Amino acid sequence: MSAEGSPRQKMIGMMYLVLTALLALNVSKEIINAFVVINNGVETSNKAFESKNKDLMDMFKDQSAKDSKYAEGYTHALQVKTKSEELYNFIGKLKIILLATAEKLDTTVAIKENKLTLKDIEKLDDYDTPTNILIGSDPAVPRKDHYSASELKQKLNDYVDGIEKIATSDSIKVHLTINTEDLRSIENKEEKISWEAGQFYHTPVSASVALLSKIQSDIKGTESDVIKALFDKIGGKTYKISGWTPVVIADNVILQNSKSEAQIFLGALDKSQVPEVFVGATKESAASLDAKNALRVVDGSAIYDMPSGSLGIQKLKGIIRIKNPEGNGYNLYDFEKEFSVSPPTATVAATKMNVLYVGVENPLSISVPGVSSDKVQVSPSNCTLSSQGKGNYIAKVTSPGQIATISVSAEINGTKVNMGKQEFRVKAVPDPAPAMGKKHGSFLISKSELGAQSGIQAELENFAFDLKFDVLSFDVSAKVGDFIVTKSATGNRFTDDMKNVFGRLSKGSKIYIENVKARMSSGDQTVRTLGAMSITISGN
Repeated sequence: MSAEGSPRQKMIGMMYLVLTALLALNVSKEIINAFVVINNGVETSNKAFESKNKDLMDMFKDQSAKDSKYAEGYTHALQVKTKSEELYNFIGKLKIILLATAEKLDTTVAIKENKLTLKDIEKLDDYDTPTNILIGSDPAVPRKDHYSASELKQKLNDYVDGIEKIATSDSIKVHLTINTEDLRSIENKEEKISWEAGQFYHTPVSASVALLSKIQSDIKGTESDVIKALFDKIGGKTYKISGWTPVVIADNVILQNSKSEAQIFLGALDKSQVPEVFVGATKESAASLDAKNALRVVDGSAIYDMPSGSLGIQKLKGIIRIKNPEGNGYNLYDFEKEFSVSPPTATVAATKMNVLYVGVENPLSISVPGVSSDKVQVSPSNCTLSSQGKGNYIAKVTSPGQIATISVSAEINGTKVNMGKQEFRVKAVPDPAPAMGKKHGSFLISKSELGAQSGIQAELENFAFDLKFDVLSFDVSAKVGDFIVTKSATGNRFTDDMKNVFGRLSKGSKIYIENVKARMSSGDQTVRTLGAMSITISGN
């Protein structure tokens, strides 16, 4: 039997929540992998910044050796470089700690080797590790010990204060992108949450590491801006550059139909020489290029509105044109940047509740960020998949207790790449509950209401799939006079004998509907014996 509010019903209610989350879970891999792509792009940009900053410092050092007026500025530039490297390396260690902990590796060894990256781990969707390490159990009161988000926030604030003091003492203007102010809650715009909780509470490892890489990028950018501002103040704008390096900074992943800008410029840029950037042009066509068709340039960088209408891998390429040192011609530089356009998605995932049900069509959405669905291949084990088009599939399973596995690969740049796999537990659809009208379990009913009922039904309570069950047979038992009378029915309708028994009952009499047999209308044809109902006559 099952009474309202019983542990069984609560369990079924919880299963409903789990299954609701499961529907969203099937796209979670797309978002998780998108953070990996974004992180790779940011780390590539960070390496470009490192090279650019090294060139700036080498140039500053050479000038300070030749001219004493650069000496003080070079000393301050070294201070900026030291502060930036200390904070950058601290964040690097923090990333290694998150990755090693998620994979249950020795963090001391991992920090010493300094080789662990997102591509080396499998638990990209681990939400617990970043929360435990960076925040703790209470997001309202984040941890404040070593390698916590609170310590990172303090170091960022100290770094900003140090940079601002140098900028003030040297009377230079710098634009700082590092901000650790409290954030507004997404659910309630009037409510504020701490920077620490807003950035790192309940975020997967892939997202946390990508965010830390972005903060490292802000640090490198700040270092570059301050060093160049120190040099320009003394007269650095007049220096001659011996070589040029084309640099393209753009988002690696763009949401479909969203706005995204690309910055295209020459490394170690001399602003006295404004570059002309032509998208789609080649060196062969350079002679016919008109400056009016070049991209607009802001602070030495050409701005281009990235196309985002077509999904998949896209390429941005062209040439950069700049006058040669003699002023009697142009030097030309090719550039090329690959990026991917993905559809906008959001997900809420219960990562430990992956379930496929026997006898039903389980809908799945399978995709790879930046790759069109026709380039994605799936390989099922212990289940069958039928494509519905555009990355949608129907999964069917037959044997409860197994583990169904779906492996995914994608064709990227002509090469088949393994994108990982997803495991699902295989379960039977839960038993339905016998019901009379909208009532089930134990309940009161008037004699007139009972007389209006034609039979019983078998209904799934709080189940995500819309499944129908047919009642095959059932028994009705009641006490009539001094005897227990039991009547049996085939199908789901009350027999005349049962109705005759109902007519002989009075207020307070009890009816028991038991031994209910049912099976699914389509799909799994297993006959199931269901629970019972206890009905009390409340009056006429």
